[in-house]
Amino acid sequence: MHNNNSRPWPTSGAEVVALREQAVLTQTELAARMQIGQSALSKIEASTKPPSRLMIERLGAALGMRFTIG
Repeated sequence: MHNNNSRPWPTSGAEVVALREQAVLTQTELAARMQIGQSALSKIEASTKPPSRLMIERLGAALGMRFTIG
């Protein structure tokens, strides 16, 4: 079954910000859904490095999305 919520793997904090803003969530709200602190999410969003696999999995679960590599 094709998942319409499938998206490319976020490769930077800016992409995480864009996804959060599309979902109309604050950092505090998304962090709570991801079960991390707001300051940890802030660091992820400020980074130019790709988020860790664990954080991508939590982000996907929090936003109801599935991320694909490639």
